[in-house]
Amino acid sequence: MPRLRRQWDGANPDRNGYAAEKLSLFAHLPTNLRQVATNHQPPTTVFLGWTSTRRLRLMPVSLPADVVRYIVNEFRNDRPMLTTFATVGHAWYTPARAHHFSSATIRTLKKYVLFQRIIKESPHLGPLVRVLHLHGIVKQNHPAYTSAYENFAQIIPLLTHVRELGLQTPEYIGWDNLPKAFTQSIATLLQLDSLSSLSLENLGFASASSLQEFLQLPRHVRNLRIENISNSENEDEMERPKPPAPGNISRPKSGKLEKLCISSCDTAGIQDWLLREDCALDLRTVREVDFKFANQYSSPRMVSQTLNLIGESLEKCSNVLFDIDEDYFDFTDNPNLKSLDIDVFLDTGNDPDIDLDNAFPYLESSITTLPSNNLLQTLNLHIYLWCASTGSSPEYFTCDSAWVELATSLSLASKFPCLERVEIVWHSSLPKHTMQEETVRTAMQSLGSRLAFTLAPLP
Repeated sequence: MPRLRRQWDGANPDRNGYAAEKLSLFAHLPTNLRQVATNHQPPTTVFLGWTSTRRLRLMPVSLPADVVRYIVNEFRNDRPMLTTFATVGHAWYTPARAHHFSSATIRTLKKYVLFQRIIKESPHLGPLVRVLHLHGIVKQNHPAYTSAYENFAQIIPLLTHVRELGLQTPEYIGWDNLPKAFTQSIATLLQLDSLSSLSLENLGFASASSLQEFLQLPRHVRNLRIENISNSENEDEMERPKPPAPGNISRPKSGKLEKLCISSCDTAGIQDWLLREDCALDLRTVREVDFKFANQYSSPRMVSQTLNLIGESLEKCSNVLFDIDEDYFDFTDNPNLKSLDIDVFLDTGNDPDIDLDNAFPYLESSITTLPSNNLLQTLNLHIYLWCASTGSSPEYFTCDSAWVELATSLSLASKFPCLERVEIVWHSSLPKHTMQEETVRTAMQSLGSRLAFTLAPLP
């Protein structure tokens, strides 16, 4: 049999094997996709040029449109390969282009200018953008940056199908200090029916009412993440809002929120808008809430009030930061909670020894606030030990009755009928802490196989 080798035809690129290496995937595709050639849709023909020692011949390989889309989709996150596919032919160019422009993350002034120019020159690419993350421009009142904002605002109305929007800056920036043309154009994005996810980070608003007006714009958002968001009003001059009674909550103006993440937000900044009766967000439909780092600046009371507003819809609660000097958390209004994730940070100050029996007396009390008909299935406890005097974990500590009491409560079938797993992750940097595995297992032996204990280094 003659030995075959590939030959490039410079006069006709569409007849070449430029994507031949990837076309070999056809042989490994699922049977149902290989059969579509005989079922429906006109095939796409890609010519592979082959030569032998005897003669030159062209061997057409017909690929159905479904198969082309399948191959391109497999490389949807590989931009160089998407560029390669776009040069093969029109049938490859169309799906490759859709993936190439589906997500845009803009971090620098140069990228703002480039993206603005591309969309302005090819407005048909605007509707292809599904994910848009705007980062990086933090120099306010600078001519070059102001011009970039204003020019970028011109192409935002062309982005008509954005599903996920992120407004994130590495440094704190005042939203009200940005050019009006830019903020007004962002407002049009927030009101898109397609927008389902919104992320805000390091943004400041002139007042609580300004933040409220901003959050009233997205009417269809299901996933909201807010990190380091605050307002600059003097809280001493404001009347602190009172949380509404469960039966007297007015219908907010927003759509049905399903996932809420509050990260590194100060207590005043949250209470000024989140706990008001006229809050722009409807928390009663939230199924998952993440308080990541929120409690560094807040209190269990604020978290408990938020949990109270969410009520029965809550199924997952993550990163509840437990402070040994604070009161307990109240999960009374969350009977459908299935997964609970609690972080316990123990700072012993200048004392290298720590007694866990006195360290978190409210931990067991917080967990047992769940009603008796609760659906809790998974409980995750992440315990971080730190000693300020040594800059590392404390060298010695005791662990007896605190774990026994917690295990006793969790093992009661009448109190936690659905509990399937209790995972304890002990974050420590010293080898001596390996002895804690046996200590914890002994204290919580009543949980049996449901207990999972892990030792991990301090991050």
